Amino acid sequence: MPNLTTHFVLRRSFVVTFGTKMADNLGPIVGARETGVVEWKPKMELMTPLLEMGLSENSAKRGIYFTGGISVDAAASWIFENLDDPDINSPFNVQLEAEQPSNTVEVSPIKMVFVVNSELKMGVGKIAAQVAHAGLAIQRKLLQGSDKMRIMANEWEEMGATKIVLSGNSASQLMEMENEAKRLDLSFYLVVDAGRTQVRPSSVTVLGIFGNAEEVNRITGHLSLL
Repeated sequence: MPNLTTHFVLRRSFVVTFGTKMADNLGPIVGARETGVVEWKPKMELMTPLLEMGLSENSAKRGIYFTGGISVDAAASWIFENLDDPDINSPFNVQLEAEQPSNTVEVSPIKMVFVVNSELKMGVGKIAAQVAHAGLAIQRKLLQGSDKMRIMANEWEEMGATKIVLSGNSASQLMEMENEAKRLDLSFYLVVDAGRTQVRPSSVTVLGIFGNAEEVNRITGHLSLL
């Protein structure tokens, strides 16, 4: 990987240094090439709604950055999941090293998504248990998988372990998404419940998918947050 350096300073400030070429949806890159360093800025169409929710500028920047600038909902979900982090509102800056086009690095955020079968009308506790089941199963697969999978899992945790819960329509939809995840060679787990509480035996409750955000979005990007 050419000239990719990352610096995490988690207690007082957060500075990341990457190659110049960033994913288009993260936001513009500003600065002077003479200095060899440019600064990443989030897109205002993502920042403004988050600030209107009463969130701080720095937490909004973090939410946008660590979800890859996918959407306002994704950024807000990440922020609310990480509100207990004492540094969520500390200064956040991303600096990028200016490089020649041939040496640039494409940043690909990683995330774990859970699609809940909403037609089952499960209670909050049941949904939480089923999502946890899927998440633990995927984590187990990653840790027992190839070196590449373990590296992705470590990168995911270092970048905030983005987890998003979405609403699916039916068991058939979840199974179609499972097939698509298999086709794209993503890590996934389909939870089929034993039926001891709330749902019938063999009910399809949750599909978990883990991988590159762009590829995951090809499957789940049209769904709404639960």
